[in-house]
Amino acid sequence: MKTFSILIVIMTLISMTIVPLAYAKPGPSTAQYMEITHMTMRFDGPDAYVSINYNLDLFSNIYVFMLGSRNLEKTFELVFSDFESLEVLEIGRNHASLKLMNVSRETDDYYLHDSRELGTTIDTLTIVYPGGSDRVTRNVNSTPNIFYVKN
Repeated sequence: MKTFSILIVIMTLISMTIVPLAYAKPGPSTAQYMEITHMTMRFDGPDAYVSINYNLDLFSNIYVFMLGSRNLEKTFELVFSDFESLEVLEIGRNHASLKLMNVSRETDDYYLHDSRELGTTIDTLTIVYPGGSDRVTRNVNSTPNIFYVKN
Protein backbone atom coordinates (compact mmCIF):
# COMPACT_ATOMS: atom_id res chain seq x y z
CA MET A 1 0.00 0.00 0.00
CA LYS A 2 2.85 2.39 0.83
CA THR A 3 4.52 1.69 -2.52
CA PHE A 4 1.24 2.37 -4.32
CA SER A 5 0.89 5.77 -2.58
CA ILE A 6 4.43 6.74 -3.52
CA LEU A 7 3.78 5.71 -7.12
CA ILE A 8 0.62 7.86 -7.24
CA VAL A 9 2.52 10.89 -5.87
CA ILE A 10 5.32 10.44 -8.44
CA MET A 11 2.84 10.08 -11.31
CA THR A 12 0.98 13.19 -10.16
CA LEU A 13 4.19 15.24 -10.04
CA ILE A 14 5.24 14.03 -13.49
CA SER A 15 1.85 14.82 -14.99
CA MET A 16 1.88 18.27 -13.39
CA THR A 17 5.23 18.93 -15.00
CA ILE A 18 4.13 17.72 -18.42
CA VAL A 19 0.69 19.38 -18.56
CA PRO A 20 1.94 23.01 -18.77
CA LEU A 21 4.49 22.01 -21.40
CA ALA A 22 1.78 20.36 -23.50
CA TYR A 23 -0.04 23.68 -23.82
CA ALA A 24 3.02 25.51 -25.14
CA LYS A 25 3.07 26.53 -28.78
CA PRO A 26 6.25 25.86 -30.73
CA GLY A 27 8.41 28.89 -31.41
CA PRO A 28 8.64 32.19 -29.58
CA SER A 29 5.18 32.35 -28.05
CA THR A 30 3.87 32.01 -24.57
CA ALA A 31 1.96 28.97 -23.42
CA GLN A 32 -1.80 28.87 -23.75
CA TYR A 33 -2.24 28.31 -20.02
CA MET A 34 -1.48 31.96 -19.21
CA GLU A 35 -3.53 35.01 -20.17
CA ILE A 36 -1.75 38.33 -19.61
CA THR A 37 -4.52 40.75 -18.70
CA HIS A 38 -2.43 43.87 -18.06
CA MET A 39 1.17 44.90 -18.56
CA THR A 40 2.74 48.19 -17.53
CA MET A 41 6.14 49.29 -18.92
CA ARG A 42 7.94 52.10 -17.10
CA PHE A 43 10.95 53.45 -18.95
CA ASP A 44 14.05 54.52 -17.03
CA GLY A 45 16.98 55.49 -19.24
CA PRO A 46 17.71 52.60 -21.60
CA ASP A 47 15.89 50.08 -19.36
CA ALA A 48 12.24 49.31 -18.66
CA TYR A 49 10.51 47.95 -15.58
CA VAL A 50 7.55 45.73 -16.38
CA SER A 51 4.61 44.82 -14.12
CA ILE A 52 2.41 42.00 -15.37
CA ASN A 53 -1.00 40.77 -14.19
CA TYR A 54 -2.06 37.39 -15.52
CA ASN A 55 -4.52 34.55 -15.08
CA LEU A 56 -3.61 30.88 -15.16
CA ASP A 57 -5.84 27.98 -16.09
CA LEU A 58 -6.88 25.44 -13.44
CA PHE A 59 -4.07 22.94 -14.02
CA SER A 60 -1.42 25.64 -14.04
CA ASN A 61 -2.82 27.14 -10.84
CA ILE A 62 -2.49 23.75 -9.17
CA TYR A 63 1.02 23.37 -10.58
CA VAL A 64 2.08 26.78 -9.24
CA PHE A 65 0.43 26.07 -5.89
CA MET A 66 2.30 22.76 -5.51
CA LEU A 67 5.70 23.65 -7.00
CA GLY A 68 5.91 27.43 -6.74
CA SER A 69 5.62 30.37 -9.11
CA ARG A 70 9.34 30.43 -9.98
CA ASN A 71 8.55 27.71 -12.51
CA LEU A 72 6.82 30.39 -14.63
CA GLU A 73 10.13 32.14 -15.32
CA LYS A 74 10.59 30.27 -18.63
CA THR A 75 7.18 31.48 -19.78
CA PHE A 76 8.23 35.10 -19.24
CA GLU A 77 11.47 34.43 -21.11
CA LEU A 78 9.32 33.27 -24.06
CA VAL A 79 7.09 36.35 -23.87
CA PHE A 80 10.14 38.65 -23.91
CA SER A 81 12.37 36.59 -26.20
CA ASP A 82 12.77 39.57 -28.58
CA PHE A 83 14.49 41.57 -25.81
CA GLU A 84 18.23 41.39 -25.08
CA SER A 85 18.27 40.88 -21.34
CA LEU A 86 15.64 40.06 -18.74
CA GLU A 87 15.83 40.02 -14.95
CA VAL A 88 12.93 38.56 -12.97
CA LEU A 89 12.37 40.68 -9.87
CA GLU A 90 9.26 38.94 -8.51
CA ILE A 91 6.80 36.25 -9.58
CA GLY A 92 3.53 35.68 -7.74
CA ARG A 93 0.45 33.58 -8.39
CA ASN A 94 -1.10 36.24 -10.65
CA HIS A 95 1.50 38.97 -11.03
CA ALA A 96 5.16 39.43 -11.92
CA SER A 97 7.75 42.22 -11.96
CA LEU A 98 10.62 42.21 -14.44
CA LYS A 99 13.45 44.44 -15.56
CA LEU A 100 14.27 44.58 -19.26
CA MET A 101 17.77 45.90 -19.90
CA ASN A 102 18.84 47.99 -22.92
CA VAL A 103 15.40 48.22 -24.51
CA SER A 104 16.03 51.77 -25.77
CA ARG A 105 18.94 53.32 -27.59
CA GLU A 106 20.41 56.70 -26.81
CA THR A 107 20.52 59.59 -29.28
CA ASP A 108 21.28 63.28 -28.79
CA ASP A 109 18.58 64.32 -26.32
CA TYR A 110 16.30 61.27 -26.46
CA TYR A 111 15.99 57.57 -25.91
CA LEU A 112 14.41 55.66 -28.79
CA HIS A 113 12.56 52.41 -28.22
CA ASP A 114 11.99 50.40 -31.39
CA SER A 115 8.96 48.14 -31.50
CA ARG A 116 9.62 44.58 -30.33
CA GLU A 117 7.47 41.50 -30.70
CA LEU A 118 5.93 39.96 -27.61
CA GLY A 119 5.42 36.21 -27.42
CA THR A 120 1.69 36.59 -26.75
CA THR A 121 -1.18 39.03 -27.03
CA ILE A 122 -1.50 41.43 -24.10
CA ASP A 123 -5.06 42.48 -23.26
CA THR A 124 -4.04 45.95 -22.00
CA LEU A 125 -0.59 47.55 -22.32
CA THR A 126 0.21 50.75 -20.43
CA ILE A 127 3.38 52.63 -21.37
CA VAL A 128 4.56 55.02 -18.64
CA TYR A 129 7.04 57.66 -19.80
CA PRO A 130 9.74 59.00 -17.43
CA GLY A 131 7.81 62.27 -17.02
CA GLY A 132 4.80 60.37 -15.64
CA SER A 133 2.45 60.55 -18.63
CA ASP A 134 1.09 57.27 -19.94
CA ARG A 135 -0.42 55.67 -23.03
CA VAL A 136 -2.84 52.72 -22.97
CA THR A 137 -3.35 50.30 -25.86
CA ARG A 138 -5.41 47.13 -26.05
CA ASN A 139 -4.89 43.72 -27.66
CA VAL A 140 -1.24 44.18 -28.62
CA ASN A 141 1.44 41.65 -29.49
CA SER A 142 4.34 44.09 -29.75
CA THR A 143 5.60 47.18 -27.99
CA PRO A 144 5.10 50.47 -29.86
CA ASN A 145 7.84 52.66 -31.33
CA ILE A 146 8.36 55.47 -28.82
CA PHE A 147 10.87 58.11 -27.80
CA TYR A 148 11.34 59.96 -24.55
CA VAL A 149 13.55 62.78 -23.29
CA LYS A 150 16.71 62.02 -21.37
CA ASN A 151 16.62 63.11 -17.74
